[in-house]
Amino acid sequence: MKKSGKIGAAVAAAGLALGGFLFLIFHNSGGTLDVVGKDAQRALAEVRAVAGQEIVLDGAAFRESGGYYWMEIDPSPFLAAGLRGADGLAFQFMIKNNNRLALGYHAAMDHYNITFGGGNLFEWAKDLRTNGTTGGPQDKDIVFVLNPEPLIAAGLDPENVEGWAYAPVQVEIGGRPATVWKLLKPFDFA
Repeated sequence: MKKSGKIGAAVAAAGLALGGFLFLIFHNSGGTLDVVGKDAQRALAEVRAVAGQEIVLDGAAFRESGGYYWMEIDPSPFLAAGLRGADGLAFQFMIKNNNRLALGYHAAMDHYNITFGGGNLFEWAKDLRTNGTTGGPQDKDIVFVLNPEPLIAAGLDPENVEGWAYAPVQVEIGGRPATVWKLLKPFDFA
């Protein structure tokens, strides 16, 4: 056998061994190498054990149905705060539940989140007891998050939405820290 043939055979054997090794890791990890995704699912199951499979709290809902995640918000307090054009409608957001790009992590809160686009999110605590970032108690187990900008453009006075807080939130934009204003509806199950 020529020298180049021996090298080619050795490279092929190493490739097969590496492929087999990676298959064993993938198979033994439950079929996924997405550790963050698995931990986010575990944390969401913990929240659902407390709040219910379908989370419906004070005019805000998060559910999984038909292969989608849904977030639905009652518009009544927004209409009372000046929002125009949403009469008789609920704010509904949905995204495929297998869209890994929609899953995020908000380090300052030690929360996972599903982004529905446009700055609208549903967040849940990684741990219901302790905020791993601060070391203190977790004071917001879930948070419904809305981008106020299009609502303000439609007449909303964000500081007067009953049951919602209009507050600055620390985020990363393009890998850099930034502060943005959000409408927040947090819940603590403790």
